Amino acid sequence: KKNKNKLKFMFEIQIPQNSIHHISNENQSLQSIKLNLQEVLEKASEEGILAEDQSNNLQQSEQKDKTKSEQCNSVQKSIHKQKNKRQAKAKKMPWTDEQDQKIIELVQEHGPQKWTYIAEHIPGRIGKQCRERWYNHLNPEINKFPWQKDEEWILFLCHRHFGNKWAYITRYLRGRTDNAIKNHWNSSMKKRIPEFMNRYKDLKEKNEKIQYSISEQFKQQEIKIMKFLENDKLLEQKDQQEKQEITVKKKISKKIYKSSKKNNHFITPKDNNNTLNENIDNS
Repeated sequence: KKNKNKLKFMFEIQIPQNSIHHISNENQSLQSIKLNLQEVLEKASEEGILAEDQSNNLQQSEQKDKTKSEQCNSVQKSIHKQKNKRQAKAKKMPWTDEQDQKIIELVQEHGPQKWTYIAEHIPGRIGKQCRERWYNHLNPEINKFPWQKDEEWILFLCHRHFGNKWAYITRYLRGRTDNAIKNHWNSSMKKRIPEFMNRYKDLKEKNEKIQYSISEQFKQQEIKIMKFLENDKLLEQKDQQEKQEITVKKKISKKIYKSSKKNNHFITPKDNNNTLNENIDNS
């Protein structure tokens, strides 16, 4: 008992009061840290639950969107198939006078617009077909008279500058549709390109001996297109290449003719063309 009392006394002497307050403060701080940790863990658990809920909602929304897109695609495919069937049927059907009259009446009411609405009033027809029928056949502004020489000359100049861009050429030939211009070029104009080329060279070189007459209606258009052609450098290069090819062909044909005379061998036109092409390739 005496020893125990001594130890208590020594312990009370060795430990000052400040250290006791320090220990009590540390205990309080540990408790506050524990409480903060518990609060943080609770918040984290709540946030985790919310995140899981959000991920689940996102997955569900994505699945819904996929199903909707699949349904829309299926509907679009069915509509596309129906349109293709209608187009195939409509292509086979010739136009009647009643259908033409209906298009004219609807265009007078609504103008050259709303072709899908117009096609709804004409069974078996599509908006595109009604539009093409109007602009290529039924429009009163279309020029259905035979082609004039001046028109053909302007067409030649435009084709030399624009190429096969028939829609651009319609700007210089009023009343002529792009389809009519294309058909006339392919049917009759291609054969007469050399005639127009001679006239073009005479105008380019300003040959005063030969004079060509043209109406005032197309004179300004001719001047415009000739300016475009004079400033076009690619055309000059093409012309030079064509001239070189023609000169080479003439020289080779002369050589072949002389050699055939010496050997007394008759050359047919086919053989002559074949030999010309071979010699040009070799040169």
